[in-house]
Amino acid sequence: MKLIHPSGSFSGNSSMSDQYGGKCLWLIQIQDNQVVLEINYMNISSTDYIKVYDGYTQSSPLLLDKTFGFGPLLPILSSGRNVLIEFVSKSTFSEFNATYNTVSVEW
Repeated sequence: MKLIHPSGSFSGNSSMSDQYGGKCLWLIQIQDNQVVLEINYMNISSTDYIKVYDGYTQSSPLLLDKTFGFGPLLPILSSGRNVLIEFVSKSTFSEFNATYNTVSVEW
């Protein structure tokens, strides 16, 4: 799924990934600036995971490697305008929800 608005939310769960062979992808592709991604809630079993890439392909650098468990995560800041989120689930039930916003970071 492609997300192009300056801010938004999305979620994933095991039943969704069953429809797509165990894997779901979300591409955040904003007009300019950077993306702050917040995983507000997750309950992901140890057989499943979520990954976050700093770009629009699975060969982009990782911002978050294979992560599972329970709870919220610290906010993740991209280096550019594209972030790819991969959710892989083979279990009975895993889920997460996330929000994102556009930010301009000056150094």
